[in-house]
Amino acid sequence: MTVGLPSADEAGAYIWLDHDAEETWLVEEVAARLRRGDELCVAEQDGGLLIRWRGADHVSPLTYSPHDRYITLSSLAELLKPAYRFLLLKETLSESQHGVLVRPAEEAPAELPPHLIPLQQGLDYFEPGPLTIPYLDHPAPGFVAQSRALAGERVAAGEEMLGLLKRDPEVQRALKALRREAGRPWWKFW
Repeated sequence: MTVGLPSADEAGAYIWLDHDAEETWLVEEVAARLRRGDELCVAEQDGGLLIRWRGADHVSPLTYSPHDRYITLSSLAELLKPAYRFLLLKETLSESQHGVLVRPAEEAPAELPPHLIPLQQGLDYFEPGPLTIPYLDHPAPGFVAQSRALAGERVAAGEEMLGLLKRDPEVQRALKALRREAGRPWWKFW
């Protein structure tokens, strides 16, 4: 283990980010890991998050989509650099929750241990392919078109899966049994 950096199994050291996380919660979690005097304040406003740091207000964009988690994280990384580094727990990037580590820059050496990678600002790591996202002072031309295309792919994949399930005789038998059970009066379940 590199001095100052937790191992992969020290779960309490990480912020656990998922698609359901609120952006204000994320800012508060990052703020809890900053040094004394580097407080962050956050408030929602039309079209973005108002983040105050060191007496200055900054607006992180919001798209009101699942991409907002990494838009907010990239915005915070941009705002707090070079004082802090944002690192990702590599083994969690294929999971539904990603481990995020925020450290003062002097505690994060240039050569990271193999379980950590630096956050590449402007990428949504929840997406299977590279999706460039906007963040603080960095618009992302083509983001809306890319995001819509990904959403269309997800809908098509869901419809395909539903079609497969409808044709599967085992699934149909299970559904029929569930419908029968659901039609029984409550007192016949015991």
